[in-house]
Amino acid sequence: MFPEKIGGQEIHTFLLLKNSIKSKCKVAIFSFGSLKVVKKKFKIFSLKPLNFPIIRFPFKTLMYFLSFLMHQRQLRIQIIHANGVISEGLAAIIIKKILKIPVVITLHGGGIYNFAKRYPFIVKYILKHTDRIIAINRYLQTRVKKYTTKKIDLIPNFIDSNKFKKKNEQSIIDFKKKYKLNDKIIVLIVSRLVSTKGIYNLILAIRELAKKYPNICLQIIGDGPQKRKLIRFVNNHGLKDKVYFLGKILNDQLPIYYSACDLFVLPSLYEGQPTVILEAMACEAPIIATAVGGVQELIKHGFNGLLIPKNDFLTLKDNINELISNPELRKKMGKNNRKIIEDKFESSKNFKKIFQVYLSTIKKFYLDR
Repeated sequence: MFPEKIGGQEIHTFLLLKNSIKSKCKVAIFSFGSLKVVKKKFKIFSLKPLNFPIIRFPFKTLMYFLSFLMHQRQLRIQIIHANGVISEGLAAIIIKKILKIPVVITLHGGGIYNFAKRYPFIVKYILKHTDRIIAINRYLQTRVKKYTTKKIDLIPNFIDSNKFKKKNEQSIIDFKKKYKLNDKIIVLIVSRLVSTKGIYNLILAIRELAKKYPNICLQIIGDGPQKRKLIRFVNNHGLKDKVYFLGKILNDQLPIYYSACDLFVLPSLYEGQPTVILEAMACEAPIIATAVGGVQELIKHGFNGLLIPKNDFLTLKDNINELISNPELRKKMGKNNRKIIEDKFESSKNFKKIFQVYLSTIKKFYLDR
């Protein structure tokens, strides 16, 4: 079951699907999202979302359930992997109860906490009846233990390190020349444009740093409901020539942006395990990020980046200044980041762990019946 919006969770799921081809798995996808990127390679069952928040959760659960029932005789699915606890997870558990199919659930981000505060009994029920639980970071693994006594496997997010790697020097020179960035200090953020990403503080930090570094600029890649307000905020502070809104950039084109930047910043108020940080690390960008959620497991302060408190504009500004003024440290952090990705977050390595979860779950479930 594939999540609805495009973000880190969905990229993780797509890489899971991509690696499943290599393992000769037959995969069917049930999703409310647009799945053009995988349409030719899998059986797709694309469901239409409903934009009424009050009934959205039960509606999605029901649609997953009904669609699965309609196609199970044709598909003969042996295991369900729900990438999400709420709608996907509950639908998977209902299907399990009726059709006797084992379920694996992956916990991704902070959405489960807000839902669990309102409906703890639903979260406990889902986790009680799933066969295996995977968490993408220790922070999530620890926090969810209050809702279940089951073992929670730790398998982090992963990326395609062959796709995301630092571009050669000539490519970077050509890119900067094309967009007139040759003499610029480039600060980059890749994010949904929402209030929880701390972008206002980042813009204010750029405003202050521009007094010392007139050639500094901020590239903002992404879209979202806060875009108009952010553009107005930039214009009101006279930063139109310092802050560039680049909109959505195709995933295949992101490596050159990561490679060309001087540092990558993500000052979010909360995070799970941001895929954009992994992508930036793979392209050897030094990182500044808030010490929230799974970010603290990705960044070792002073080694491969700098960690800051959330909502702390002054510390954010000072840390950007520290890295701008120390190019050797930036380079060293970038090299450390690449090594971390190759050692711990490469997609084929972590998919093997998930595939072993599938095999052991199927074996145990059907032998115990």
